[in-house]
Amino acid sequence: MKPVPAIGPLSGFFILSGVGCGLEVSFKRLTGRKVHGWPGRVWAFTFLMSTARWACSSWLDSGLAGSWLGFPGPGRWIAPVLAETLFAVVPK
Repeated sequence: MKPVPAIGPLSGFFILSGVGCGLEVSFKRLTGRKVHGWPGRVWAFTFLMSTARWACSSWLDSGLAGSWLGFPGPGRWIAPVLAETLFAVVPK
């Protein structure tokens, strides 16, 4: 794929996902309860929304969102909308 997605934000996202899983295991070992219910949902949503943006921005910058991804689909129409609304990136 050209251009290649930035490796730093992608690796940071996947490494921090492992750290998040480790934090959940630590929470269970300390309290004896799983992360669940509305506090678990708030935790998961907050963690993912704060880290997934790095991976999404990297993929969008490399043009992956506008690619066919193996099927003819709406990617080429969705990418500009995502870039403008969610990521405040002005299309080139």
